[in-house]
Amino acid sequence: MTKISSDGHRPALTEKAAKGLTALLDSQHEEILVAALRILAALVYDARAHAKVLDLIPVLIKHLKQHDFYISPPVGNVICAHAIYEEFRQRLLDGERNFLTLLIDMVEHRLTDIEDPAIQILRQLAIYGDVRAELIRRGLVKKLASLMKSRTQETSSGATLAMLSILPHQNIRSEVCKDIVETLVNRLRHQRTSLFAAYALSHTLDHDDIREAMFELSAPNYIVSALKQGSFSGTVENEHGKDILGRLMHNDDIRAAVFKAHTTSALCTMFRKGSSVLNDTAVDFLIIISNYPDGKDLIRESKGAIFHSILGALDCHNWSSQKDAATVLHILFSNGHSSFVAEEFQSAILDGLPDILKLLVHDRSYRIVGGATALLALCEDETVRTRVRDHADFRFIRRIYFSRDLDLQYHGSDLREEDVHKILDKLFVVMEEDTRHRGALRFPEVHPPPSRRGALANSLAMLSCLFYIPCGPATMLAGWAIDKIEPSHT
Repeated sequence: MTKISSDGHRPALTEKAAKGLTALLDSQHEEILVAALRILAALVYDARAHAKVLDLIPVLIKHLKQHDFYISPPVGNVICAHAIYEEFRQRLLDGERNFLTLLIDMVEHRLTDIEDPAIQILRQLAIYGDVRAELIRRGLVKKLASLMKSRTQETSSGATLAMLSILPHQNIRSEVCKDIVETLVNRLRHQRTSLFAAYALSHTLDHDDIREAMFELSAPNYIVSALKQGSFSGTVENEHGKDILGRLMHNDDIRAAVFKAHTTSALCTMFRKGSSVLNDTAVDFLIIISNYPDGKDLIRESKGAIFHSILGALDCHNWSSQKDAATVLHILFSNGHSSFVAEEFQSAILDGLPDILKLLVHDRSYRIVGGATALLALCEDETVRTRVRDHADFRFIRRIYFSRDLDLQYHGSDLREEDVHKILDKLFVVMEEDTRHRGALRFPEVHPPPSRRGALANSLAMLSCLFYIPCGPATMLAGWAIDKIEPSHT
């Protein structure tokens, strides 16, 4: 159509070329149509091309209405590019075209595989005061706020993203501020929607009116609840929950309010459950807040309580929980992402070694497993090894183990005796001074027994089919039988 001249400037589009380009918009071949749209967007400063685009507004809207994942985005690019011209916007906003209403309808039926072109267009057009005024006059801002409440996830998320795209403008926020924050806080309260709500709120914290509404609706409390249930372990809108949490904590007011909302108790609950997902999320939170003075204070004040919560997860019957608790001790003790977190927890863990060692001198096998697994996770550190070797409880368990005087109680859910011995064998080896300790976090391979409750319940369920006993009573019988034959684990 045109050639770049030797001085680098593109000559004006010829009339013939402009007509040819216009004709391409009627092509039945998507590739040709998309190529023509891209050229029109690139020629935004060409007077002849722009004049053609003014006449092509009905055609552009027709293609946009198709809501096609391949065609709609380049149509949006043309509209956003030429919207710098007031005349183009006036024609676009002509009441008979219902263009802005079309955008809201597209948001309601969002294309989730790509960035919705309607959201892109709203973001770009909201820069202009005449567009914002029209959105408000037609009640479309309030309609978006209403769509955010939809029970259809695609609709509510699309409306939320669209609202975020226009929310930086004060006259938009003044229409719906309290309403949308209330919607997002309500979503924050439910595990299925909490991460997306946190994502949305984290992108609004620059606005005083939004933050004030968040405080009025106790949003910091629900952020802590979302943290406690592990919501920030997921991903939303191609962003990991850790980054969302980091953005929330970067705001001084929000962070201070979160710290007052029983954060230490929430962290202790997370670590006490012995879940790798919750542990990882809690550690991420500690690393994030260690970048702030008040966060450092919280870590100093809570590290003892956190350590004893992890100790509680070690002192349980579940091998998986014990292993996860030991792993998080290792992470906290040698954290490569935050020297502050590592330094604080090194002192707490070293001070707490006697409490770990106490687990080794119980007659219940699961407690010995918990203590030994924790020490295996910490044994790369020479100070740990020295203190452990010098402690009376360690010397006692080693003496009775090698003298074959170790007499442990094993219940149905405990690890097998051979697995317990395998763990103790490795512990005694790695605690020796001359041992290479690299890779000691690879715990011995053990085989936890299947749940006896599940096995007996299944057996009685099969009997219920044969003898027509309802499944509910059969399961109750299974639980009653195990309670009778298996002593309490407490």
